[in-house]
Amino acid sequence: MLKTGSHGRLWPNRDQELLLKAAIGTGDDAVAAYRAWRDRTDFAGHVDEGTFNLIPLLYANMARLGVQDRVMPRLKGVYRNSWVRSAQRASVAAELLGLLHQAGIKVMVSKGLPLALAFYDGPAARPMNDFDLVVPKSKAAEASRLLQGRGFRAARHAWNQELAIRHAVSHIHPSRGEVDLHWHILFECLSEEADRHFWDHAVPLDVSGVPVLRPSATDLLLHVLIHGMRWNMAPPMRWVADAAMILRGSEAVDWDRMIAFAARYRLTQRLSLALTYLKERFEIPVPDPVVAAIAGGSSLVEKFEIFAMQGEDERSGFRHLRRAAHLLRLATSEERAGLSRALGHEILKRYGPTGFAARRARNARLAVTD
Repeated sequence: MLKTGSHGRLWPNRDQELLLKAAIGTGDDAVAAYRAWRDRTDFAGHVDEGTFNLIPLLYANMARLGVQDRVMPRLKGVYRNSWVRSAQRASVAAELLGLLHQAGIKVMVSKGLPLALAFYDGPAARPMNDFDLVVPKSKAAEASRLLQGRGFRAARHAWNQELAIRHAVSHIHPSRGEVDLHWHILFECLSEEADRHFWDHAVPLDVSGVPVLRPSATDLLLHVLIHGMRWNMAPPMRWVADAAMILRGSEAVDWDRMIAFAARYRLTQRLSLALTYLKERFEIPVPDPVVAAIAGGSSLVEKFEIFAMQGEDERSGFRHLRRAAHLLRLATSEERAGLSRALGHEILKRYGPTGFAARRARNARLAVTD
């Protein structure tokens, strides 16, 4: 049975599931879910980030179903705000993609931008807090310099270390938003061989006249599911809607290729959990043979990771266990020989005397602040 965390860190909670059913559902069931969610929601109080990001899709679905009530004008305001912000972010994305294109750097966009442009009814229904650019590893440092030349400052600077141990670095502009620059697609797979799986099946996408690539529906769905099955400070809800939009689209999903990738890179349990959740809770049409093929095939590393992430729903101390699980994944991966020096540095930084001292100092500062 799926474990649903009350804090909405790995799994959506009950209210969030109602919202999702209203946002992606059809007919009377969607309207009933909306009314149940509406009656349980304090609109004068705090609305978490995950909920807020789903409201534009909720509004579009309820408007399509003809719902009219006291809350819809407020939801419409959020939708209109999303339309404006989406247009602004698309403009920034086109500018930066054009910059990289002119420099001869091959670019793939993943997650939010291709989802909004190719799988949702319109960008307003799929707000983006940032957008993800993927470049070949050999071009990552050059791409970062170009982004920083436009005022997007890199969150990290030790490039040799970052390239070896990480999959991406955020670049943040004080007024124009955030860009995640990737040289590997997945946080869990620091492998150019794994990246080729995405590059080799990528399809063209036009972003305001700039020709780029996006993952195929198969690979975008894989990315959405694996990213969704990762502990996050923001309630992890949008991956459910993203997966539903991809599966409702006209582009076919190659389930066999997805399953083979998950098996090779020890992602089977996460894929199984995500697809089972979609099928059981939202009746999304995942083929039964697919669910059967990936059931019970997890590795010890995967079990450790899921244990740590689900434990963190209840106890913050599991955060260190989750990080340790990720380091264990890297240390036992096919690429471990090339990662050994960087891994040693990372382990010492996090768990050596300097790392413990830094955490004690940070906790002391937080205690004083509180």
